[in-house]
Amino acid sequence: GESLKALELVCAALGASDAGRPAQLVEPAAVIFLGGKALILAPRGPQAPYLAPEAESGHAGPQTGLFCVGVCLYEMLTGTVPFAGVDLSVDKRLGRFAVPSRLVKGLPGGSDAFFVRALHPDPAQRFQSADELYRAFRSLVVPAVD
Repeated sequence: GESLKALELVCAALGASDAGRPAQLVEPAAVIFLGGKALILAPRGPQAPYLAPEAESGHAGPQTGLFCVGVCLYEMLTGTVPFAGVDLSVDKRLGRFAVPSRLVKGLPGGSDAFFVRALHPDPAQRFQSADELYRAFRSLVVPAVD
């Protein structure tokens, strides 16, 4: 319910920024919900666990912000960030993290595949738009009606 709505608002804000603006870095402290919209503030010194691998080396594109959203979703779902500790940069570049089903029992089928894609080290292998990410996550939590 509320988490899905929050994701929808964040993805809408990211989607609106895709048109000709630089990629936005997203972390929980940088999102404010106001008047039915999500406002993404520029984080003050983005936290390493939320940064996409390419952002750590000074490169950013549309999928950079989507990686950050994937980290936030993973943390919401599991209670921990997917990348932590002294090797977090290496783990991100290798796509090495515990799939959510190992941490939380009873997750919808497809959850692990969603996060493998959302947190992929190669931006070209991630979701290509905020709308695509939102729809994929929504399909996991809201079953299709035949």
